Amino acid sequence: MRNMSENGKEDYIKALGNELGHVERILSKNNEGKGFLMGDQISFADYNLVDLLRNHQVLAPDCLSGSPLLSAYVTRICSRPKLEAFPVMATRTDQSMAMASSEICALI
Repeated sequence: MRNMSENGKEDYIKALGNELGHVERILSKNNEGKGFLMGDQISFADYNLVDLLRNHQVLAPDCLSGSPLLSAYVTRICSRPKLEAFPVMATRTDQSMAMASSEICALI
């Protein structure tokens, strides 16, 4: 995905749907989108992707509306017991994303 500055935010958001479509197609190849990125078990790649997608939802709350598999994927991953117990997963705001990522990694 492209780098974004404040001046390019609108263009970035417009292009986001197309970019997410590529990721949705990759996900669809594993158990029709009901699996994980790298096989039948969750991996760091899944946690990393969910963190990226949640960050994009802060930027553009409806960014997953055209990607039903990705939307369900985020819900599925965030519903895992240890992540569900982590408050920032349910109520992500524009707090420090790096701090949140570090805390999530400590849980897994």
